[in-house]
Amino acid sequence: MEYTTVTILKSKVKKNPHGQFNSRDLSLLRESKKEYFREKPRPITAFFQLAGTDIFLEDASEVYAKFPKDLVRIVRGQFGGTWVHLVVFLKLAEWLDPKLEVLVTEQLYEELLNSRDDGGEEFVKIIDVLKTRFPREFAKDVLLYAKVSNYVANVCSLGMDKERWKHATENQLKTRESFQKALIMTSRFKNTVAETLLCAYKITTRNI
Repeated sequence: MEYTTVTILKSKVKKNPHGQFNSRDLSLLRESKKEYFREKPRPITAFFQLAGTDIFLEDASEVYAKFPKDLVRIVRGQFGGTWVHLVVFLKLAEWLDPKLEVLVTEQLYEELLNSRDDGGEEFVKIIDVLKTRFPREFAKDVLLYAKVSNYVANVCSLGMDKERWKHATENQLKTRESFQKALIMTSRFKNTVAETLLCAYKITTRNI
């Protein structure tokens, strides 16, 4: 498996072609940089055994992923490990230490902002609709661009690769167009970005 890396506190965290991060790398980073953090080290397996984590993954799957493996992917072998979606990666960082979450978010900030252009002009239109309707949510959550980007890609049955829209089929592009129309309509009477995305998704899949 080919992967890229993200550097956090001079430590490398692997990222697979699906856009998921290696959770063990994050845990090793936390253990090797004890002087930066206030909380005591925790075994990463404990995070996935928490009842709260199960609830979080269930809620997250409604917004960010169509399949459980898109959130948490366990791989065995040479490139084995637990690979997690960005939203799980950040939740895990927060659980390991709040300061680690801040550092991770800061490091990924530029990459996340680049997600605004994911999908080209049509995706920018979707973002503009949501940002106009829910400006406070975008002001509070720097990750929201990336979350919306991944959600739209999942609706269109695309992966998490950065080049995903370049390989989209005609049907996938038509699905995105239908989703955009549904989103414009639903954004007028929904109260949050998450509610708007979910409603637009239901309308789009019903019409496919």
